[in-house]
Amino acid sequence: MSHHIYNTKSFVIDTIPSGESDYMVVMYTEDFGLISAIAKGLREMKSKLRYSLQKLSFGTVALVRGRELWRVTNASTDISLFNKALHLSARDSLASLLKFVQRFCQGEDRNDDIFESIKNYSSLIFRNQRDLSAVDLEIAQLVTKLRIMYSLGYVKNSAVNKNILTELYTIENIETWKADEDQIRSMIDEAVQISHL
Repeated sequence: MSHHIYNTKSFVIDTIPSGESDYMVVMYTEDFGLISAIAKGLREMKSKLRYSLQKLSFGTVALVRGRELWRVTNASTDISLFNKALHLSARDSLASLLKFVQRFCQGEDRNDDIFESIKNYSSLIFRNQRDLSAVDLEIAQLVTKLRIMYSLGYVKNSAVNKNILTELYTIENIETWKADEDQIRSMIDEAVQISHL
């Protein structure tokens, strides 16, 4: 019996050893939200998928749904933090954001807004890493976290400045977001408490 192969864009959040030669790959996908998928033989030196499924990489994965787990059958990388020069602070910031996503996105649930927020944030740091200060990175990450919590329903509609939820990720907009930093932090803290996660 043949299985349907699903191709979807994904951010690899983590890889966890499984058995002698496999990895469980935790990823946030465009079509299925947060999933874990087994990658057979990924720990072996001869594995063709080793470089396509590194932590913090973005690309396309081919998946088959098993009885209990997803299985990765193929993968290609568009951007990998290990293949592209990226400042450590930017790498750490993206890693932190993806761990935040892993914590608050429970189970498979497609959410285009969350996927776009992660994609836009990662694109910002790749395009502008030389021009972004540590403060800029932090503000942009806070806005992304707020957008994620808003998309998950943990932030009230009336409490948010709509511009913060819709404006493009640009250096100019980051400057304007700085004025709302305290409010953004407060809304995220409240959302975290409400979530109980």
